[in-house]
Amino acid sequence: TEVILEIIQPNNPLALKRSIEILKDGGVIIYPTDTLYGFGTDAKNGEGIRAINKLKGRNSPMSVIAYSIEQVFSWSKLSYKDKNAIKPYLLNSNTVIVPIKKNIVHKNIMGKNQTTLGIRIPHHDFCKKLSKKYMLPITTTSVNLTGTPPINNPKKIYLHYKNKVDLLIDNGTLANSSGSKIYEIEKSTIINIR
Repeated sequence: TEVILEIIQPNNPLALKRSIEILKDGGVIIYPTDTLYGFGTDAKNGEGIRAINKLKGRNSPMSVIAYSIEQVFSWSKLSYKDKNAIKPYLLNSNTVIVPIKKNIVHKNIMGKNQTTLGIRIPHHDFCKKLSKKYMLPITTTSVNLTGTPPINNPKKIYLHYKNKVDLLIDNGTLANSSGSKIYEIEKSTIINIR
């Protein structure tokens, strides 16, 4: 069956409602963040994750979004010292790779021996509202085929993905064309990866 791509503006009350219905159903949405548009699915749903990997033409770890520091800490296994070390990085929209508790996300999106996960708190109203309302981790990975530039223009996104994803939250063309910086915490030291 062919998917008909729904398009909704982020300030439309239906945007959150439909996003959540699709995520609960294991579907894939494309939504704006403070950097790029992202592919989103429930981070525990193997089918949704497979669908995104297929769209991107790869199979590798994926980050998730959170709406608050508290939410990040509730998913991760961090000492008090490590929490303090990563706080400033998380508050600046960076992705931070942290050790993660069991059964928080699907093993296919985790890093290092399936013990770590990239998490970020985007400075974008829609992401924060969605993450807060959904409560579970939602994937975030740039909208593109791996190795090609991210697509930041909704018209182009529509042309590429109109029968491949369920919903596009159209926030217009995003000005920032580079993804977030990526850091990893290891033995209480923060390492810049990208």
